[in-house]
Amino acid sequence: MTSPAYSLEAVRDKQDSLCAKLFLRSLPSRSFQPLLYRQQLVRQAILPDDIAKVPVLDRRGIFISAIRPHRPNHRRPIWLLLILEGIAGVTVNINVTNRPGSDQSEGMSKVVCITGCTRGLGRAMAERFAADGWTVAGCGRTEEAIGQMRAAMPEPHVFATCDVSDLESVANFSAEVRATVGTPDLLLNNAAIINANAPLWEVTEGEFARVIDINIKGVHAVIRQFLPSMLQRGSGVIVNFSSGWGRSTSPEVAPYCATKWAIEGLTQALSQELPRGLAAVALNPGIIDTEMLRSCFGSGAGAYSSAVDWARTAVPFLQKLSAKDNGAALTAP
Repeated sequence: MTSPAYSLEAVRDKQDSLCAKLFLRSLPSRSFQPLLYRQQLVRQAILPDDIAKVPVLDRRGIFISAIRPHRPNHRRPIWLLLILEGIAGVTVNINVTNRPGSDQSEGMSKVVCITGCTRGLGRAMAERFAADGWTVAGCGRTEEAIGQMRAAMPEPHVFATCDVSDLESVANFSAEVRATVGTPDLLLNNAAIINANAPLWEVTEGEFARVIDINIKGVHAVIRQFLPSMLQRGSGVIVNFSSGWGRSTSPEVAPYCATKWAIEGLTQALSQELPRGLAAVALNPGIIDTEMLRSCFGSGAGAYSSAVDWARTAVPFLQKLSAKDNGAALTAP
């Protein structure tokens, strides 16, 4: 016999109170009321530190009971889990969201997820977000680099090896992030590579494919894994990193230009698909002295700002993005 499917949705209102509603999704309506009383067997809930209890109502708004939370060792994400005894195999996911126009409660850290976080812009952003009190989730391709991130930025931050061109790797990374720190408030698709300088006809098929696999297909893989939980929560901002070469072109970087022009179009189309409360933004970070730029400009890249200097102004700019920016093609300050 298939176990009944439950979903518990908790919504913060403008007065910062919390209310949970229990829904049964696979049962006829006549079975609804008797089984609702079984929820009294709930024994565990993980909630933010500022929540004392969660009132549970039925669909008609009738009070059933209150759940008192188990306290975690540190502030945890807003994803919560309940186990109902006596109903075998039933897991209830609770999602706490802010209603439009309300702010997160004071002391609750927002979560940013950054792909390609172990060097360059990704590393500089991770450090700056953490310094500003955000919880950072990030990925990179090598275990050594990820180990360095873990040592420099311990819990509650979470870092994992992930090749964004590998679907299973992205799925595992997403699952770890959501289980550990929750659904990101801000998702930064930063991971990218560039081809070695060469005329298009001299770029090998393998190199062209690798640039596309990471810069375009990787962005799609990350969005596909993270966006469903953002949609369920009803909020979140996705920033797909474009480039000046996503709005103009230069010789010998045609594969890279092609992928960044694709990111601009992909982001615009995605923004038209998102419901209210969410946003997709294409961001041109500008010209910054990174390993990628040095692969194109050589020592001339030193004439531009470092990634750390860039992050001082770019990260506050990113932190202010909201649903009203949906569809914008922006340039970092």
